[in-house]
Amino acid sequence: MGEEISQKFVSEALRTPRMDVHMRLAARMLLSASTCQDELQRFQFIVRAAQGMIEECKNQGLELDEALLDTVGAVARSFSLAKPATIVDETTGSSFKVQPIPWSFPMDEESFERYIAEWWDTDLAFYTGLLAECKEAWVRVCCRCGYVIADATLNDWTNDTVSEKTKNYGVVPDLAKLESKCPNCGLEWRNKSQWSRLAGVLEYGEYRPVRIVKYYRAVKEPLWLFFFDATSNALAPEGYNRLLGNFLSYYSQEIAETAAKVAKSISPTIFKEVEAAVSAEKAGGEASDESGLG
Repeated sequence: MGEEISQKFVSEALRTPRMDVHMRLAARMLLSASTCQDELQRFQFIVRAAQGMIEECKNQGLELDEALLDTVGAVARSFSLAKPATIVDETTGSSFKVQPIPWSFPMDEESFERYIAEWWDTDLAFYTGLLAECKEAWVRVCCRCGYVIADATLNDWTNDTVSEKTKNYGVVPDLAKLESKCPNCGLEWRNKSQWSRLAGVLEYGEYRPVRIVKYYRAVKEPLWLFFFDATSNALAPEGYNRLLGNFLSYYSQEIAETAAKVAKSISPTIFKEVEAAVSAEKAGGEASDESGLG
């Protein structure tokens, strides 16, 4: 016990003015974190406090994980910069909300492994059509009842081919079953109808019972490219909230332990001085507000 007191006395005696400033700033950050209702902002306060106290914590045998601070700080900063926006579809006039994340580091495979891979463990909610790179155009042919006659890549549809991708993930029509009516609802496809190899109706006759719709499918490989494309260009607000919750939950315990180490490394005298100063500032602000002068 005496040895601990002696070490603490020596540590405080040798403390530089620069470290004194870091302690005061760290104390303010921790006090802000303790009263903050926003979990993401609380993470940021603690990371800022810890980054200025790395050297002092190490001197006191309370070594901080610098890689953790770098990861959490960079990701938290990115989340904090994400603002919801409304996108209007010029074709249909309909609108939908997005909340893409402007990642504060290069969006490459190395960054994915360094900043994302460890904690990401949730599905992404995103708009496929807004993907910049990881999307592929497909064409779906349906009867009015919804029966899917054919589902193929746009390339196959355009070139009248059937690729392995269409065979494995789409629908190749069985022309023998189709004849002149829908095998599901029985709707007749009267008059002359000509079918391509992908069952696209080239001539519908007067009834036109078939709908041809072009749409996009997400391409999820390579995973790192898909993640950054979806989150930085096409993320829906529910996707943002789900991803943020995943991040906060994963690092919650480590951030709490980091805050405890930083608090322990701060001189009790300095902490009390900063706490008193913060209380006085708050009291002064409230008085100004009440007087109408704030």
